[in-house]
Amino acid sequence: MRGSSDEDSAASAASDYLSAFAAGDGEAACEELSTTGQKYIQDYAAARRLGTLDCAQALAQISPTLPHSQLELFSAVSGEIDADEVAISGNTGTITVPRTTTPLYVEKEGEDWKVSAAGAEGVFATSVP
Repeated sequence: MRGSSDEDSAASAASDYLSAFAAGDGEAACEELSTTGQKYIQDYAAARRLGTLDCAQALAQISPTLPHSQLELFSAVSGEIDADEVAISGNTGTITVPRTTTPLYVEKEGEDWKVSAAGAEGVFATSVP
């Protein structure tokens, strides 16, 4: 695990994901996604007719379609997520992302916490990675 507690590790995964996504680094962002999260991204890309892409390629295609202000916000809040924003229940959790109304969802895969979804419905929404 990356942190000293499950909450720290989950917060670290969310922070790293948002930072990489905002920077357009699909490969690094996908490393922070669970298998479920990666599938959501690939399905989203396919539904948008971006082609059959792996997770990193899909995120690299999706990131530039978001408003610059949103990417700047993701970059800024990535440094503000800490264990206090994390609620863990078993092998899943919810993270309250500062300055947004959109939660991130995490799940434990092996020893690591990974981002599994984003948004109020628990899936990746069009305006939220």
